[in-house]
Amino acid sequence: MWDLTLLGLAGLMDPPREEVRKAIQRCKIAGITVIIATGDHGETAKEIAKAVGLIESADTEYLLGKDLKVISNLSQEDRNKYINTKIFTRVNPEQKLELIQLHQENNEIVAMTGDGVNDAPALKKADIGIPMGQR
Repeated sequence: MWDLTLLGLAGLMDPPREEVRKAIQRCKIAGITVIIATGDHGETAKEIAKAVGLIESADTEYLLGKDLKVISNLSQEDRNKYINTKIFTRVNPEQKLELIQLHQENNEIVAMTGDGVNDAPALKKADIGIPMGQR
């Protein structure tokens, strides 16, 4: 179809900052539960979680946004599963809002970090919103 020649491949690596692992350890010591709710691919999120010390094993399961049920329709079993899950991937902004609501309904104080305009609603809904980035 097209007369193309592969010239090469490039890979990028954007490792987490070293301070993140220390911050996660301090959170654990303080009894703070840290979760990842991201639009990224599940395996990417898992590797980051492992690199920063959030999880110990690469066997840790994650939940995909497409598999999440609406919070208002959750059984108690699903509520507990969501509360105890450390990694949510391919989630959209509405799902982040619902995860915040779920944790707030569980009498937890929720802090949210975000670096994009799509995170603004969740930053506002969280008890503590922490915008990140240059702008």
